[in-house]
Amino acid sequence: FTFWEPGAPQAGLRAMVYSEGPEPAITPLWTTDSLPGGSASSPDLTPDGARVYVNDNVDSVHALDAATGEPIWRVPIGYASGGSPSTSPDGMIMPAGGRSPLLAIRDTGTAGELAWRRDDMTNRGIPTQAAGDRVYATVDAGDRRNDLVVLDARTGEELDREPIPGASVFSV
Repeated sequence: FTFWEPGAPQAGLRAMVYSEGPEPAITPLWTTDSLPGGSASSPDLTPDGARVYVNDNVDSVHALDAATGEPIWRVPIGYASGGSPSTSPDGMIMPAGGRSPLLAIRDTGTAGELAWRRDDMTNRGIPTQAAGDRVYATVDAGDRRNDLVVLDARTGEELDREPIPGASVFSV
């Protein structure tokens, strides 16, 4: 979880272990304060619990080892993300938006690499990834309005688009 310790210059990331049993306990596992500008979002775990994905407050998405907190890779995305990343079971990470293009990063095991980027779509929320390699994302439609787009998660190809009624800036 993200935690800003009193007196610290920025928020860091903390991991703890919950132990069940007759005397349940919460034990600190690791701490990292090394993210540029601090931790910008709640972290996201891989389905197997082996990796943590988190945004910093400058311009990157990071993968950390969930057992140790050690960095595995970092991918600059060019902006400070507005929320937690969306992660698929097969390692596709989609940062939340703000005033930024819709993009996807693939975790190759040893590195993160840009899978695709849609500069023609300004990401206005936290993309939702679903079965069948589908992504549902809110994108800017101009004049404080948004559209819901459906994309192919593997390629970023737009499959459908529907306007969202009313004015909004960011969606969750």
